[in-house]
Amino acid sequence: MTPNARLAAALVLVLLAGCAPGSVTTTHVDYESGYSPYRFSYAAGGRDLRVVIRGNPTSAQQEEFDRAVIAAMQGKNWGPQTNFTTRPSESARENYRVVMLFSGKRYAGGNVLCGDLDGVDLAPVDGRVRLQAAFCQKERPLTQLQVTVDGVTSPADPRLKRMVTAAVLELFPPIDDTRDDDCPRRLLGNC
Repeated sequence: MTPNARLAAALVLVLLAGCAPGSVTTTHVDYESGYSPYRFSYAAGGRDLRVVIRGNPTSAQQEEFDRAVIAAMQGKNWGPQTNFTTRPSESARENYRVVMLFSGKRYAGGNVLCGDLDGVDLAPVDGRVRLQAAFCQKERPLTQLQVTVDGVTSPADPRLKRMVTAAVLELFPPIDDTRDDDCPRRLLGNC
């Protein structure tokens, strides 16, 4: 099977899985003009990328939930190998981070996620879990989205892993359809 045929088959399976009960729904996907796959490579390729996790839709301790989210993120992004972590080493680029907000009372958006989360209220989970996520450069969202799934009951729940995987795949797309691929200055963000 050719690589394109494999990709097409995988996409069909993902679309069909979206029809199943307990399926993951991704909405509010937005890529800002400053995002490019090269920006992600610069920020996180072969190094730590800080992850800020706020909220916990399970009854588990926050640290246990955070470990499950971080484990679900590893190896799911397009592009270079990245170590997603809540405790980055000196290898992390200080101005970049991923913010994940579970069960915010209302849609916050990337500007809020990349800004001050202290004023964001968390809602009790009532069956449907919402994850709002953003890839941030300083206070600016480069990519942002919302993912929902029917009730996640524990950090080991496979629905949590599917939800986080969907978020990571969308936060760091392998191509940027909004730009001309012929620009040699893309790495610097000047295209």
